[in-house]
Amino acid sequence: MFDLGPDLPNDTQVEMVRLSTRIRNAVKFAGVKFAGLKTIGDLRETTDETFASIPNLGPGSVKWLRAQLSERRQETRIQ
Repeated sequence: MFDLGPDLPNDTQVEMVRLSTRIRNAVKFAGVKFAGLKTIGDLRETTDETFASIPNLGPGSVKWLRAQLSERRQETRIQ
């Protein structure tokens, strides 16, 4: 399992990423309903309107997903 973050390649399968149960189930449902949302790249390309149409995926979850997929992690510099 991988932690969700901006460093994950787009082809990483969503099922291989640590997500809350609510978000995982909502994304899994959306993957069936919309024939997509199987990879991190799919999540990155999904519009807010599409996310808003997914049952049990509220604005807070969408905001969290967006932040996790786009935040820049500070690199540790070796001196």
